[in-house]
Amino acid sequence: MPGEKPYEVVISGSGPAGAGLALALTAREPALAGRILVLEASSHPREKICAGGITADGVRQLSAWGAPIEVPAVPIKGVRLRFGDRWSDIPAPESGAVVVRRDVFDASLVRAVRDRGVEVREETPLLDLRRDASGVEVAIPGGSVRARCVVGADGVAGGVRRALRFPQGRRHVRLIVAETFDQTEPAESEGLFAFDFSCVARGVQGYVWDFPCVIDGRRAMSRGIFDRAPDGVRRRDWKGEFARALAERGVPPDSVIWKGFPERAFDPRLPISMPRALLVGDAAGIDPLMGEGIAQSFVYAELAAETLLRAGRRNDYRFREYHRKLLRSPLGRELRLTARSADTLYSARHFPFWISLLFESASVRKVVGEALAEGGGLSQRLGRITMAALGRLITRGWQRA
Repeated sequence: MPGEKPYEVVISGSGPAGAGLALALTAREPALAGRILVLEASSHPREKICAGGITADGVRQLSAWGAPIEVPAVPIKGVRLRFGDRWSDIPAPESGAVVVRRDVFDASLVRAVRDRGVEVREETPLLDLRRDASGVEVAIPGGSVRARCVVGADGVAGGVRRALRFPQGRRHVRLIVAETFDQTEPAESEGLFAFDFSCVARGVQGYVWDFPCVIDGRRAMSRGIFDRAPDGVRRRDWKGEFARALAERGVPPDSVIWKGFPERAFDPRLPISMPRALLVGDAAGIDPLMGEGIAQSFVYAELAAETLLRAGRRNDYRFREYHRKLLRSPLGRELRLTARSADTLYSARHFPFWISLLFESASVRKVVGEALAEGGGLSQRLGRITMAALGRLITRGWQRA
């Protein structure tokens, strides 16, 4: 507003990426807290359609920022994989992964941000944005605020991306979520990230998930379907596939509320920064293979915090190195790998071979279980997966001979 103090940074969005960035900045530079403004278009607790799974590395990152999880969370002790009539449980008893409800979890992150002395304005969307030589002018209801730079942490259709006309790239991946209080799951599946890839055989490029969660103190299940088929692939009846999956689990499809939500798949060719502006989290793009978002948003936050602090020290807000640094980071390597491989892995021709590795190779099963529960992705384990795949191909060759 006219006469307001200028900020170092305005963060648009207060989900895991935006609140995580505020926590990352204040963990490194506590004195910066009073110069950060976080804008939130709605108010907390607000609904967020998401499976709510946080891998172990995401949990560790929160603790490193001094903001451990303090909301109801179901500990995850393994992964269940299924394809048709084949399934496999992969134990990960020491993983530290959890499932949370995003409404209470996001609200807790905002409380932690405010406890650091950071200003958070709820029900205050970013309306427009103008850059000039000295900073940015951020239009909000009733006026505007000044800052040296702005960060878009406001999701797939965020105001920062829209106002500055970042390239849109391919259309979004999609998901549907339905939460149930049924008790149809066998006891041994409790505490598992369950991924059912059976729908790939019928044209969906993704999976159905079943994650245990807690809703209002009651044990429940977060169920959903993730579909990332690219523009050139004719979509199958993914809603019908989800209805089929619910019925198979003893849940009448019309007995629960379905909630849909888009996400942005990461594209390494598209810029995620320009002078005075950065994108993080879903605004920049998520893993297009499995759709992981929360823990990766925290990694985005760490990279953005380092970039912002360096810019302040140098008084250089062009952010030329941000995209390059992301691509070279472990997160960037993971995003590039999944962006390159998703079409192949989910293709009707190749998927049966790759999924068979999960059931026929103990080493691949262990690697994938680690990646899904621990986090860190497949890129760090690519060598082990490649060796297992080669071994399987050689074995098949011998069997045919």
